[in-house]
Amino acid sequence: MNPRIERDVRLVLPAWLLALVLVTVAAMVPRDFGQGWVITIVIFAWLIITASMFGAEFAHGTMPQLLAQPIDRRRIWREKMIVLAIALASLFLAVVALEASHLEKTATLLLAVVPVCAFCTIPFYSLVGRSTISAVILAIPIPGIIFVVGAAAILWLFRTGALDPTDPYTPINEERLHFWVRLYFGVALPAYCALLYYLGYRRFLNFEVAGRAQRQIRLPTSLHSGLERIVSCLFPSRLRHLRALVTKELHLQHNGTILFVVFGFLQFLAIAFIKLGHPKDPEPYFTVPLCIYAALMPLVIGSSAIAEETHLGIRAWHLTLPYSARAQWFVKLAVVLIMSALLGIGVPLLWNFVGDAYVGTNYAWSGTDLLTFSCGSLLLTSIAFYASSFSRDTLRALLTAFGLSTALVFTVATIGNALEHSLLITGDLLRPLLKPVITPAIIHILTMGWVVPVLCLIIPLLFAALKHFRTINHHRVWANALLVFVPPIVLFFLVLTVGFAAAKLR
Repeated sequence: MNPRIERDVRLVLPAWLLALVLVTVAAMVPRDFGQGWVITIVIFAWLIITASMFGAEFAHGTMPQLLAQPIDRRRIWREKMIVLAIALASLFLAVVALEASHLEKTATLLLAVVPVCAFCTIPFYSLVGRSTISAVILAIPIPGIIFVVGAAAILWLFRTGALDPTDPYTPINEERLHFWVRLYFGVALPAYCALLYYLGYRRFLNFEVAGRAQRQIRLPTSLHSGLERIVSCLFPSRLRHLRALVTKELHLQHNGTILFVVFGFLQFLAIAFIKLGHPKDPEPYFTVPLCIYAALMPLVIGSSAIAEETHLGIRAWHLTLPYSARAQWFVKLAVVLIMSALLGIGVPLLWNFVGDAYVGTNYAWSGTDLLTFSCGSLLLTSIAFYASSFSRDTLRALLTAFGLSTALVFTVATIGNALEHSLLITGDLLRPLLKPVITPAIIHILTMGWVVPVLCLIIPLLFAALKHFRTINHHRVWANALLVFVPPIVLFFLVLTVGFAAAKLR
């Protein structure tokens, strides 16, 4: 194989293999649980695979060597895009083969639009953001803008009378509406893809990295200065070393802050569309980007904590500081947990309040819902923090955390479905033993017993991250992962058995 093509294959192979495994596992999960997982996983996989083709070059520091080769850049671009097209197409065919009995023809055609758009547009964002994560974050808002513009155009058509019905028995002329919708997206999406493909191609031909190889999409300097002033106010001068560590950790979390800004912009677009277009069911337009944000933010924050420092090459140097490794780890953990609480939990709750007040979503959070959401966000953050402790860069940490989280969900769901009958039997055996001591308060505690296994998983994850953080060489990582994950899963099903038996006593 051509060495350049072999190297390009290695750039996208980790994300491609992980996506194929997760899609296969999701397809085997019962349909009532895993129906939406296959599509969700493959969409994010296409984005990450496409961004990895050029973003991984920056992550590994090989972009200058690639551009310095005595080979026409047009040939390099063509080879990369061929490898990328094969990776995206093969994953698409795998999804179609796995979901052949559940995907309709129209749904298959709409699903094919995603890899085509990713193939044409994300290379440009990779060259602009100079990292895989930045490329994915930058690529998210543009489809939302295209959608809002289309909604505004449809609203204008309504006001001009172009969609007035031809008979008094129908509210609108659906045939004409479908024609204009297909025309708009049939023109807007190809134009957007063609323009960004051309811009990415031209940018690659003229790309220069000399003297600024690490320049990425960064936050404004004024924002960094404001954060530093806030940290200075929180810590006195005698704790200036601690203040410097906290400031450094906040700088490492720039991916999470950029994600917060981008999805905030998307939420404002959703509110504008709902107010202008008055859709019949406004809730999905507001909650879908919010759910994506709530799932991504804990993973991004946790993944950036240690892996970003490793990628920048300053982790080993920081371990030589007089400030102990344990103290540095506690500072990292505190910053990660605070940011996850503010951006991963507080912001979605705030947007939920905005949706109730201005959009009319009318979704009331009960105490159980709030506890479940908070524990889930904290668990995702801890898994990502653990993955970050032994990963070489943020992308690898993010992929590992996503794989571990998805595998945990699928494992619990699969074993739970397999043991459903045995749980009934076990419940029948336990009820006589529990009946003398069960009270309504204990029943309520036992039915919420999943909180205990979650906490028992979070604590080993954090201490395993400390163990990995204190050393540069990591051995037996996956054996350590089994020791961390298996006991809480067993505890979960034990608690579930007792809780199910107690619930039968109501």
